[in-house]
Amino acid sequence: MSLGPRLFRTPVRRSPAAGAAVTGLVAALALTGAPAAQATHPAYPAPGQPLHTDQSDPSTSMVAKDGEDLRVATLDAGLTARDAETLLADLRDGEDAAAETVAATAQIADPDVLVLTGVTLDEQGKVAEALNSDYISHGQSGNRGLTLEHVFTAESNSGAGSGTDLDGDGRIGGAGDRLGWGSHPGQEGMIVLSSVPIDRDAVRTFGDFRWVQMPGNSMPDIFGTPLQRAVPPVSSTSLWDVPLEIGRQRLHLVATASTAPRSDRRIDAFRAIDERRMLADYIAGAAGQGWYLRDDDGEAGGLAAGSSFVVAGAPATAETLAALGDDAPSAVREAAEERPLLDADGVQDPEPRPVTDEPVEERDDEHAGSAPTDTRSLAGGEGMRASYVLPDADLSVRDAGIFWPAADEYGSGLVDPADGETPQDRLVWTDISRGSLDGDA
Repeated sequence: MSLGPRLFRTPVRRSPAAGAAVTGLVAALALTGAPAAQATHPAYPAPGQPLHTDQSDPSTSMVAKDGEDLRVATLDAGLTARDAETLLADLRDGEDAAAETVAATAQIADPDVLVLTGVTLDEQGKVAEALNSDYISHGQSGNRGLTLEHVFTAESNSGAGSGTDLDGDGRIGGAGDRLGWGSHPGQEGMIVLSSVPIDRDAVRTFGDFRWVQMPGNSMPDIFGTPLQRAVPPVSSTSLWDVPLEIGRQRLHLVATASTAPRSDRRIDAFRAIDERRMLADYIAGAAGQGWYLRDDDGEAGGLAAGSSFVVAGAPATAETLAALGDDAPSAVREAAEERPLLDADGVQDPEPRPVTDEPVEERDDEHAGSAPTDTRSLAGGEGMRASYVLPDADLSVRDAGIFWPAADEYGSGLVDPADGETPQDRLVWTDISRGSLDGDA
């Protein structure tokens, strides 16, 4: 199946004003020290796209990557509707339209490290393998395939049976009784793909850390039995620390995602409060907040002092809680006013914006979102920031952005809400200077 029609909905007919906007974008990037994407350069395509006369200019929707930087990206792939067996069978056909869209989006962004959230996974990792080998590494519609040969994945709590009645409906075994909400096992899985080696022996995962073990937890009193209180983990999916070896340097990729709190399972709203806190406590472990944490291998504590890290994925955030609206319990509404991750001293927020001639907030488009940092469009023209790449405060960030082209820009078909095969979320990327990493590898 060709992605050509999706990549280019309409031929480019850029006005002089639009051309001036491209020039302004390039100039602005030069002033900030970011690598400037060239609008018309015979050596383009970087980051990997063919430039044809009848196609929109790639430089209006993506910034060329500097070889001295490490580009970290994340995307909610939206591959959760099918169970693992069905998804794997569809992927092996080699022409799964949704997977092609995810792969083409990744290829345009050209990341060195990619965290895919929202993928149904199997226990053997065959879905991750097929998605990488048959789609991401295989060029889509003229794009160059990505060589991300280092892959890590692990179990997800979403869809995993709990053996008890967590949603209070008097029955055991439904989607609401899973450790993390899900209609089938592994429904909200994550995949880390990297062009740099992963220190697998040093990976830490926190899928089994129990909610009741967190000091001062927000667990509501709706659980009437000791089993109901003892079973749920803090993570609705998981939290991973995946160390990346970059020459003699090391970067801890802290990958995480959460299932969206649901109105039919009140525990998820309260759990999201503590999912946020666990993540913030883990990366601030050197300051003592993460002392209580214990990973799935029994190792205690948070991130070691002086470690370089970057958080990537779709974590529970204040926006996650605020999206529940006035129907949420008062404790949840109060928690939505706090930002334990974004306001942490050790984290910097690049506040990415779409790379585009036409700013999102100026678009006459009900699917454009409502704020420049939104990564997901919601009903009624609203939006929310759902995916994040957040480096630690000691790292040098060269550039950051969101892949959300306007209707006549390169790749617009990959974010077209009218196409049921496009993800709901948008890819987010951040360029980190390799020279600012610590040397503890």
